[in-house]
Amino acid sequence: MGFANMNRYRQRFHLPLLIMGLVILVLWLFKSWMYTYFFNTHGLMSVEIGRQLLGRLNLIDAVVTLLALAVLLLGAKGVLMEANRKLEELLSNRLEVEVALRQQKHYLEALFKNSSDAIILFDKRHCIVDVNESFTRLFGYSLEEVAGKDINEVLVDETKLPESQGFY
Repeated sequence: MGFANMNRYRQRFHLPLLIMGLVILVLWLFKSWMYTYFFNTHGLMSVEIGRQLLGRLNLIDAVVTLLALAVLLLGAKGVLMEANRKLEELLSNRLEVEVALRQQKHYLEALFKNSSDAIILFDKRHCIVDVNESFTRLFGYSLEEVAGKDINEVLVDETKLPESQGFY
């Protein structure tokens, strides 16, 4: 649902709610007036008048309750439609981000594989995870030979090992 359609929906949605709210208010006022009128007119009511009044008040209560439920349901429908719109927007944004991330990943993989420079990927503990073909050509080690080893063990001369610890 587009933005313009949502605005049209909101305009159509608020008027019925306003009308129903006014009807509920009028019915409650009428009920109060009716009770006061019968009580003031007839003093202590007879059983028959009391039954008539009670029947009318129960009918008004039922109508007011149904209208209140209708207002709540319409309000809930509006809230749910708005929440659904927001979720659709979030999903759309997420899908766009996922596509962009996949494109970025493919780009970086191609850069890694096709680079003429030797590249090593390593984890937080400086253990080698992957090497490109240029690394294999330059140093003579395949991925199988160096995978999981500390980068310093592979590339640094043992005499220079203490000095190399501070580079990364």
